[in-house]
Amino acid sequence: MFGPLYRKPKGKDVFFTDPLLEMGYAGRFFVRVVTSSSIIVQSVVTLMALSIEVGWVFWLGILSSLYLLDRLIHFARSDEQFPLAGPSTHNIALYLSPRARRAIVSAYNKAAVLGGGFYLNLARILSETAAVSEMLSRLDIDSGAFNSKLDAYLVRDLVSYKDHDRLIGEAERLVFVAFENKTDEEKDLDYANLFAALGGIENEQLVSLFDVFEFGADDLRKVVPFGKLVGRAWVSRLAWRIRGLEAPPLSAFSCAILKIEQEHKVKIPYSSIIVAMNHGDGVSYQEKTSSALGLIRNAAIYASKKGDDIVRGEDVGRVE
Repeated sequence: MFGPLYRKPKGKDVFFTDPLLEMGYAGRFFVRVVTSSSIIVQSVVTLMALSIEVGWVFWLGILSSLYLLDRLIHFARSDEQFPLAGPSTHNIALYLSPRARRAIVSAYNKAAVLGGGFYLNLARILSETAAVSEMLSRLDIDSGAFNSKLDAYLVRDLVSYKDHDRLIGEAERLVFVAFENKTDEEKDLDYANLFAALGGIENEQLVSLFDVFEFGADDLRKVVPFGKLVGRAWVSRLAWRIRGLEAPPLSAFSCAILKIEQEHKVKIPYSSIIVAMNHGDGVSYQEKTSSALGLIRNAAIYASKKGDDIVRGEDVGRVE
């Protein structure tokens, strides 16, 4: 939507730049108000046009409704999809999902106005999403306890810098880390990718916070598929079906884990998945994962029968 406004820095083939971050706070607020109000106004006018029996007015309403439908279909989709294609220069901002982009802009606004740093503010915004709650749950971390500790770090750091260039530099660094972490099967960068990227940022407050809960960049990268599966809005996947396309592929292994959970009404932390992978038979990755899924399924049945809603590592060991 903002393609022509993106500015390519000299000498960079892959870069990050977002016109909203280049604006002042008033400019960003104005864009948000105009964008939201224009959709509301157009929706009302379209409904009125469709209710009028004058031929040309009715058909204008039809055209407007088709435009609004197209906006609905594309609202959760990034402007571009991986893999990188086309010209030799790429703005990674175009591969952010709209909501991931909004989270970055919101974190920038809060850091610029209140302080607390871009990274901590982004972590707090993301921690309220279903995607990140799922990622924390997979790592056996209580999201409430995590948010409380994160709030304490934010309050302690509220007097920190509000420098425009530094905040944009931090946003750029984060998106580049998310880009470097992405897997071949991913088509865009969403909430889960941004949160996992925070684990790869050398920021004193972030490192200290994650150390408290004993997880890091590698752990976060492993649970990204779960975050993207749970956090992917149903409208987004419906939109791909409306357009007659296959929905963006996600980890088949993660999908199988979720299916086992739904069948047996249990939760399978990543620590239990690791136990199953370590005890699985086979040489290739496909053989190991197939064997691990069998162990996890049996452990889920075992845990469910004993009245437990969590599949623990010892459960996997007992059904081996």
